[in-house]
Amino acid sequence: MELLEGQTLKDVLAEGPLVPEELLGLAVQIAGGLEAAHRRGVVHRDIKPANLFVTRNRQIKILNFGLAKLLSGHSLNTVHPESEEAASMEGPRLTVSSAAAGTVAYMSPEQVRGEYVDARSDIFSLGVVLYEMAGGGRPFGGSSAETMGAILKDDPPTLPASVPAALDRVVRRCLEKEPDRRFQSAADLDFAVESLSAKDKYERSSRWRERTGWVVAAILAVAFALTLWSPWRTAPSVPQPLVRLDLDLGAAVSSSNVGADTILSPDGVRLVFVSEGVDGKSHLSTRRLDRANPTELPGTENAYGPFFSPDGLSVGFFASGKTQEDQSRW
Repeated sequence: MELLEGQTLKDVLAEGPLVPEELLGLAVQIAGGLEAAHRRGVVHRDIKPANLFVTRNRQIKILNFGLAKLLSGHSLNTVHPESEEAASMEGPRLTVSSAAAGTVAYMSPEQVRGEYVDARSDIFSLGVVLYEMAGGGRPFGGSSAETMGAILKDDPPTLPASVPAALDRVVRRCLEKEPDRRFQSAADLDFAVESLSAKDKYERSSRWRERTGWVVAAILAVAFALTLWSPWRTAPSVPQPLVRLDLDLGAAVSSSNVGADTILSPDGVRLVFVSEGVDGKSHLSTRRLDRANPTELPGTENAYGPFFSPDGLSVGFFASGKTQEDQSRW
């Protein structure tokens, strides 16, 4: 048994909401952990701050798989929750028994209705956690009955203005009532959050450069003056060799005469390329540079000439002579 030193995310959030930088760093880890579990056919069914442990070096551990279910075929097949579950207590919140297994405040609509659940139920629960991390409170509150009603019918309240709009969009997509309107896998959510993290780092770096621009300009001016008046001259720099990256994307890679067939995401962590599917049609596939296997993007039949949106959260492409957009909205 692993000895963990740190505190639960519930204890962390007791001190208030997280700044975007810390929130995104933890969210990437949670989404990655869920992706690993879902890839093995395991749905947690009780994602909440009390089951997320933050170690001293800010690593996330997902705890308590006591309500987890194994999906047949290791895919988004459904599983019916059992009618007898042990009830547990989380402060004033109950983990209810019977068909609706989970913690009420973090249940998905399909859990509340006692329906079959798949990996997208965990994505809704993680959306509740992300909302709480960003806003300092849960999106659905009140008594157990009131909370269930809000989960089924109400939109979450508006997050504070300090929360970046792109992060707000990711959270609200996680909290869609219909599973088909959410991120369809933890891998898609992981990619979206990683893109936000890279964008946040870039924007913070840009603000820092803007604030210190005059200092840098002064230093460069002095250095340039010293170079002009120096009695010696440094040797010219040696041109650096061109660095190439070779990747084997497989034999199914397709090509067209319109646009690029393979593109790199703005944050430099993922490729999107045109590939030939088992149906003989061209499709778009995506692959992270640190992973071996690509993933085919649904709804991209006959695609060619892919391109990223300016914010890097979605991919456009051409199909049947028209410009279209992949709906996964990275």
